[in-house]
Amino acid sequence: KTYFTFEPSIATDKDGNIIIAWYEQDPVSSLNKIYVKHWNGSEWTQLGTALNTATDSSADYPSLVMDYQNRPVLAWHETDTTFKSTINLKRWNGSSWETIGTASSSVTIDEGEFPSLAITPDNTPVIAYAKNADIFVKLWNGSSWVNWDGAGALDDSATQNASRPSLVILGNTMSNLIPFVAFEETENSSQPSSNVYVKYYDAASFAWKD
Repeated sequence: KTYFTFEPSIATDKDGNIIIAWYEQDPVSSLNKIYVKHWNGSEWTQLGTALNTATDSSADYPSLVMDYQNRPVLAWHETDTTFKSTINLKRWNGSSWETIGTASSSVTIDEGEFPSLAITPDNTPVIAYAKNADIFVKLWNGSSWVNWDGAGALDDSATQNASRPSLVILGNTMSNLIPFVAFEETENSSQPSSNVYVKYYDAASFAWKD
């Protein structure tokens, strides 16, 4: 190939077959585009066309998971022609990539980058992402994207830059779900160092805790 591929994200369907997402740079436009392929047991098949919200925008950093109905769900970062960065999400319905719900906000979640996606047992998508040196965790409540149970920004130090979250959700019923987020945080100094932190959401205190 005469172009570059980056940042694979992998998942498995209920039959144990692999589904993989990645982004690659178009050799003509130099824009990044996201592709998803599924191993059906004998060959790789592509799920739909390239994912982005506009043909002249650049999409990258996919985060791929399977929901509890065995449907691929994909979150990604996108930069438009004005250099605005957004977090976006779509779900594969068996023949095409669709939005969740009917509101336009169901595609674009927020400004930000580095999404990490998880799914609750009732197929609610939850996304952690970086924005303005903090981490946010949002879920789709059926009509809009909201912060997890009212929680706000997540970081270890307000004076440092938090980025690249990795999200998991523990619990098997909607009443006992606990999101855990690992993220890196870099000091603001002439010789910065970085550390990795892990926090979880404590529903009793309505706050993120170490």
